[in-house]
Amino acid sequence: MRRPDPSLGELRGLADPKHVTPYLTANLTSQMNKTPQVIYQHLTMAENATPSVSLLLDIAKRLPSLLEGFREYVHSRYRKETARHNYNYIRRHGQQALTNPTYISKLTYKQARHLLLGLAALRDYLALMGMREHAEVLDSYLKQLRKLAPKPTKVKLLEYELDKSIIEKALNEVERIVKSGAAYTTKLAALTAFFTGLREPEIVYLLQNYPRLRKILEDGAVIVELGFDRRSKKAWVTIIPNDLAEMIEEVHRHRLSIGMNLVKDARDRHGLHVSIHRKSHAAILGPFMSENEIKLLQGKVGEIMVKHYTKHLRELARRYLEAYKEYIEKLRTEWARAALLSMQVVEQTRRDSPLPSASA
Repeated sequence: MRRPDPSLGELRGLADPKHVTPYLTANLTSQMNKTPQVIYQHLTMAENATPSVSLLLDIAKRLPSLLEGFREYVHSRYRKETARHNYNYIRRHGQQALTNPTYISKLTYKQARHLLLGLAALRDYLALMGMREHAEVLDSYLKQLRKLAPKPTKVKLLEYELDKSIIEKALNEVERIVKSGAAYTTKLAALTAFFTGLREPEIVYLLQNYPRLRKILEDGAVIVELGFDRRSKKAWVTIIPNDLAEMIEEVHRHRLSIGMNLVKDARDRHGLHVSIHRKSHAAILGPFMSENEIKLLQGKVGEIMVKHYTKHLRELARRYLEAYKEYIEKLRTEWARAALLSMQVVEQTRRDSPLPSASA
């Protein structure tokens, strides 16, 4: 069902709630199906258009000349895929969104989300380039656009506990990878995804830096302080079973290589889907933890909430162990043994490799 067009009152709030004229907002409504060029020409004819509107139109007018610098900016700040989305959505939809506030309501939820993220990146780029007034106006405009953007179909986090299929998918994926001929580190990445619900870069960070990260031992579990800051996404803390901690320690004891592309390669070569394991993690913990407690472990809460829940980490660890009880037993009796077969192959290969000669 198409989202209804915003009311005149909503449109008035898009530029400047105190000063935008009825003439301007009424004609925004009448012109909402026109091309950006027509809308631009129409708005510039409004004799008493507000400074806010004028600055938005100026951004739209100058956008083609800003694109090359914006592209370099997003690629220097964000991951490759995020940067590509930010740039492409601004290039394709930027002028329409800046000149017609109702444009975003006609996009899908996913398209609108990418566009809003692109506009937020454009706002930061304008501020960096010294166009602070433009950036401030765009920031205010963004807040109003978010109200008009299509909303997602609501799926509450804890409802995943009812969806047993997502846990089964995760279990089947772990079983397949762990019992395959994949490298030990690949199997470890899959197990870490299943037991932590972390994102790809966070899994790599945990595995690479495990020996030096601060930890709390809690009777069968290890609470690990990550402190992983990726600008927009932060992973503060995670909990893992003792058995998984010992497997990670084996990597460092045997000095196995953990590259930055470990999880990406596991996805491309062995079908590891981190998104499935994040949902499975939420589903397994759902009956034992609150929504915010799960968000804490998945890196979805801000600093203030983190400080509140750090007082209860030992209690969270106890509930984590209760939630994952049957899967920890599976790790101990089946998965760890299957993964260690790969470690034995590595050790055998090292023993069979000839030592370098003295003259080498």
